[in-house]
Order: sequence, then C-alpha cells, then structure tokens
Amino acid sequence: MKYYIIKTTKNGIEYKRTKCLEYWSRTPEGCWKFSKQGAEKIVDRYNKAINPNGEAWYNIGIHYNIKEA
Repeated sequence: MKYYIIKTTKNGIEYKRTKCLEYWSRTPEGCWKFSKQGAEKIVDRYNKAINPNGEAWYNIGIHYNIKEA
C-alpha cells in the first residue's frame, strides 16, 4: 500500500508532488506515492520542525499527515 503526504492549511489540502523537493499540488494526480513508514517519518519530521512545542495545529495554521493512495 502507498500513501500521499498531505499538507493541511487554512487554504485547504495540498499533496507533496515530488519525493525530495518541496513542490505541492492541489490534486493527487502525478504526486509521489510513499511507503507508509517513509511517509510517517517525513510527516513527523515536518510537524516537529514547524511545531516543536506541540501546540494545536490550527493555532499554527499548518499540519502534515498521510493519506492512502
């Protein structure tokens, strides 16, 4: 099973377009599909980088998660 990395902001959801570069898309078509373990590690790293204190995501305005492809 493969997964997308998604970024939720106040403007909606975006999908990580490439494996290594920071390109995002409003639709999942053509976006990179990650293994579950890989996606979870990336999402954890992203969330810790933007929110080291564990504040509620809506106070920060951005949150990363995974979604089944």
